[in-house]
Amino acid sequence: MTGWQAKFVFDIDGLIAQANESLQTTLTIHKDLKEYIVCFPFDPTGKTGRTTKRGRPANSETDKLGDWIAKAIKKGKDTGRNLTIDLWPASRLQHLLLEHDVSGGIRQYFFADT
Repeated sequence: MTGWQAKFVFDIDGLIAQANESLQTTLTIHKDLKEYIVCFPFDPTGKTGRTTKRGRPANSETDKLGDWIAKAIKKGKDTGRNLTIDLWPASRLQHLLLEHDVSGGIRQYFFADT
């Protein structure tokens, strides 16, 4: 079973908190969940070269999401579940929309603007 979750938040910490809470609820309700897809309206930042006050490299948004995914998958494995988590940020959603809406009809219908 695949679960989809769309989150309309624009900060990484809020996204992770909301996605994690939703995932835990979903895992409780749907014992056969194997794949979890999280859609969100921004593209996470990658490495920026920033450092913390202690001189360590600062975690990028991509790093934070990767850490969350690794923890969630490990938690699933600890309870006997094989879970995959797929992230669909804004760029992926836009790519899919353009790929499947070659004529522009869906975009025109929903947004009345191309």
